[in-house]
Amino acid sequence: MVIFLADDLNQQDVGCYGNKDVRTPNMDTLAAEGMRFKRAYAASPMCAPSRSALFTGLYPYRNGSQMNHFTVRPNTANLPQFLQKLGYRVVIAGKTDVFPLDNFPFEKIGEEFGKYAPIENRLDRKKETVRLIASHFKREARTTDLSYCSALGAACALVPEPGL
Repeated sequence: MVIFLADDLNQQDVGCYGNKDVRTPNMDTLAAEGMRFKRAYAASPMCAPSRSALFTGLYPYRNGSQMNHFTVRPNTANLPQFLQKLGYRVVIAGKTDVFPLDNFPFEKIGEEFGKYAPIENRLDRKKETVRLIASHFKREARTTDLSYCSALGAACALVPEPGL
């Protein structure tokens, strides 16, 4: 299971939802072979409340993270906890911004790629992100792990499909 989360990303930004100008062949392949959401909505226009809603299944008002950088209420059950109990290895790469971090038991990799930096530092021409993630999984390989849930990025902001 792979969940793509990105600040300010909407379905017009990727090829599998019809964008002809942006090439996203790997995402397109995953979407063709997996599940796409055509009527997904963000629970909040802010990133941390949106993330907390996705990871807890509760609206920001109910989970406590109503504004950016607010924490969810103590002991709030969440997706990483549920999936780990089912035997999934739950990994997040990049920006997390869901609090308190210790309540969300993600295996964290590539946190430096979620930091804000000048735009010239965001390009990954040398495929450093890909190598970092690959080396992490090689180093942390577990023969008993059969299931993974990876959250890449950290905020979900999809808009309705045009014409709906």
